[in-house]
Amino acid sequence: MKVHIYELESSEDLKLREKIINQALAGKARVKLFRDQNGRVGYSLHGLDLASGKRALLDFHATLARALGWRRGRPKGEPSRQVKFRIPESAYRRLARRAQSRSISPSRLAGELILKQLP
Repeated sequence: MKVHIYELESSEDLKLREKIINQALAGKARVKLFRDQNGRVGYSLHGLDLASGKRALLDFHATLARALGWRRGRPKGEPSRQVKFRIPESAYRRLARRAQSRSISPSRLAGELILKQLP
């Protein structure tokens, strides 16, 4: 069994965002925000009435995303096109390792490398 120990902290910025979220929830629930040592933000939610169904949880996540500035989907900008190509297996393994070290997908890394080569 693996055990992970996280050091959690709160900051003035997170407390301000907590206040905004809790005001938006209008007393329906209380949220507590924290940041781990890697900089990721997490939360603890207390008192959300799930008897109203999944809608209440989705509304909470929408409120949280607005307050924290989280976005879903592809960022706005120039449209992209899908391109398929074949490369040797050994090259793909190298591409996948490098992409994993940067925490991006191999296709995104391939796109970045191609854009560097084009004038």
